[in-house]
Order: sequence, then C-alpha cells, then structure tokens
Amino acid sequence: MVVLNILKAMLAFCFLILIHEAGHLVAAKLVGVRVEKFSIFFGRPLFTKVMGGTEYSIGWIPMGGYVQLYGMNDEIDEKDSHFTKHPWKKIFIAVAGPFMNLVTALLLLTVVTFNIGGYPSLEINGFSETSPAKEAGVLSGDTITKINGTSIKIYEDLQDQLSKNNGEDINIEVKRGDEVKEFTIKPTFDKDQDKYIMGITFKTARNLTVGESFTRAGNQMISFTKLTFKTIGNLVTGHGNFKTDLGGPVTIVRLSVESAQAGWINLLYLVAVISLQLAIFNLIPFPALDGGSTTIYLIELITGKRFRIETIQKITSVGFAILMGLMLLVTIKDIFFPVSLQ
Repeated sequence: MVVLNILKAMLAFCFLILIHEAGHLVAAKLVGVRVEKFSIFFGRPLFTKVMGGTEYSIGWIPMGGYVQLYGMNDEIDEKDSHFTKHPWKKIFIAVAGPFMNLVTALLLLTVVTFNIGGYPSLEINGFSETSPAKEAGVLSGDTITKINGTSIKIYEDLQDQLSKNNGEDINIEVKRGDEVKEFTIKPTFDKDQDKYIMGITFKTARNLTVGESFTRAGNQMISFTKLTFKTIGNLVTGHGNFKTDLGGPVTIVRLSVESAQAGWINLLYLVAVISLQLAIFNLIPFPALDGGSTTIYLIELITGKRFRIETIQKITSVGFAILMGLMLLVTIKDIFFPVSLQ
C-alpha cells in the first residue's frame, strides 16, 4: 500500500510537469515556432520518441522538465525560429506553462469542492455561551460580508482575517435582511483551538452545483495566492519562519504520499494547491523562470531591441545556479525540519 501511495504521488507530480510543459509546447506551435524537444524530467532519456518533428522524452532525474525551441539558443533568422518572433509571441509562449497550471488548479479545486459539499456558509447559525459577537449585538441569521473593511466571499477568507487580527478589536459588517449592520467585536482566545474566536457557529451550506463549485474554487485560489505572497513577503522581510513556512521537493513528495493515504480527494486537493504554487513561483520575474523570460521579452517590446542570445544565456545560467543552490538548501531543510500538513 505504501508503494502504491508513493507511485500515486509521483504520478501526480509528473502530471503537473506534463501540464506545464505542454502549455509551452502548444503555445509555441500555435505561433509557428518549431519545437525540437519536449522532455519530462532532466538527465539521460529513459524514453524517446519522435513525432511531428518533435522529440518527446522522459529523463531520469525527477526535477522538472523543459521544451527546447528552435532558435531559442541561437540567433537563427528563419520563419519558424523563436529568435525571429515578435516579443508578444515570446511572452505568450513563456506564460502558457504557468497558465496551464492555473487552469489545472481551478479545475481540480472545482472537482474537490463539488465532491466534498457541506461547506460552512457565512450565515450565522448560533453562538457560544460567552460569545463576544453575541454581546456586540450580532444576531442569528446575520450573514458576514466584511471584516475590517475586507470583503468576505468564503469561509476561508473569514479565518484568514481572524488569524491576521491577533486578538485585536474586529470591525464586522453583516447583512440582516435588506439592512447592513456594523459591529466592533473583541475576540476571545480559545485554548482548546489555540486561536482567537468570535464565538460563532455557521450554517452548513447545501451541496454546491458545478457552477457554484467553480466560483468557490476561484475564490479559494485568490485566497491561496494572497497567502502565498504574504508568506513570501514575511520570509523576505524576516518576519516568517524558514523552518515551517517553506517546503521543497522532499516536502512535496512526503505530503503527496500522506494525502494519497488519506484518499483521492485529499490528493487532488494537494495537487491543486501545488499546481497553483508552481504557477505563482514560475511567474516570479527571476532569471531561469518563466517570469524572468517574460520580463526580458517585455523589455524587448518596450525598447524595440532584441537581447543577444549570449546575454540571455548568461543571465539564465546565473539564475539557474542560484535556484539550484536554493533548492539544495530547502531540500536539506526539508530533511531536518519537515513541514507539517497541519
């Protein structure tokens, strides 16, 4: 069973890489760039097949993949060369990979949301005995719409705002019939839950339709994206915890195996989150990432001048070396300070 779960985790990881690189592949072909090679993983090929002028292969080092485009590494002045294409077409190719990861995350979260059902709504159902919300004048049947001026779309948004507030007074806006009411609430700390609460219980929503699941999945992605940037910001400014807030390849595999053991819905959920984070990570404007390439092509678009291939290769090589060094550090961190699912 353990071996089977490891296999599931590996297949899930392969799937995300395949989707990402397929995005680059399809985009390149759509704008008329010849694709010389499409590889899942790096290293010596374990499998190779040539179709439609493109060599498809699977490497033995499970650390990403790549699409080799004609004219991307040489200044070849031909119609199907990447080098001769307009910057907009180059940008289209670069962002297509992350875009496919975003689409994958959205579809998987929609499937998960539709199959789980019974999510907490934002309509208040009741209160604890010492509820600060009840004391402030909030009533059963009220629906929370804003906290501290921030719109609340889903239950996770509410939890996120509460965690940010850290026990300070909360300004809450609720909808009561056709009226909008505002209250100031002082959360209390619950030792059992180890967090600040308002002493509110919420009605459980009915199972969602496919359309509603799609909308909720989109809102979840927005919440995850905000949380990801907040975490990155905290790490950069020194307010985060390197040991608990950052995970690498070892963490991905371990959590994927744990999720596979918990059931296919849990695995799909984790794959969706990883797919979203892959998209966000790849769009960072750093050399060797899709965001770095996009930045270069944007500069070409604005200035009207092409970068020399040699210059791009040097920038990319430095970026790649830095990324590999960071990945090594994160992998070592993963081994000694593993990230928890909790």
